[in-house]
Amino acid sequence: MNININMNGKQPFLLNDIKNVLRQGGNVTHILNLKVSNQPDTATGDEIRKAIYRQIANRQLTHQVLGVAVTITWRTSAKQTSAYYHCDVAGLFGDRAVKLHTQVLLQHVLNAIDNQFNNIFSTNRTGLSFIVTKPLARPPVPDFDFEENVELEPELDDTEENY
Repeated sequence: MNININMNGKQPFLLNDIKNVLRQGGNVTHILNLKVSNQPDTATGDEIRKAIYRQIANRQLTHQVLGVAVTITWRTSAKQTSAYYHCDVAGLFGDRAVKLHTQVLLQHVLNAIDNQFNNIFSTNRTGLSFIVTKPLARPPVPDFDFEENVELEPELDDTEENY
């Protein structure tokens, strides 16, 4: 099976990382994009991303979502910072779980790193957002045999009921 992904190798390394996961037969159900707004300077922005990386990268993160423990691992092959993470979450409520889990995770991360950066998040001097997209879904498995002859138009008999 050949998956055509509109990435030509000129994207950031971490987007190509997601492409490679797909090419190797992995599944990506959600992509997390990290955005830091109003960062004081580039160095501080990089340090914020590193602090977030230490909190979430390649770790099983469990949070209570509507009374249920939900575990998600945001994966990346980056070494110390990332703007892109991906996960593979199955299940009937996967999308809702990812959304609610990510809301809790964002608040947890902000609380954990705010003191490191002179409370720039709690004083609204800098913002942080987690943007989650759903690029792919598992394909449905057909429930029938392709070699079976399927009659598309049933034959009608000549009774009055059919007129």
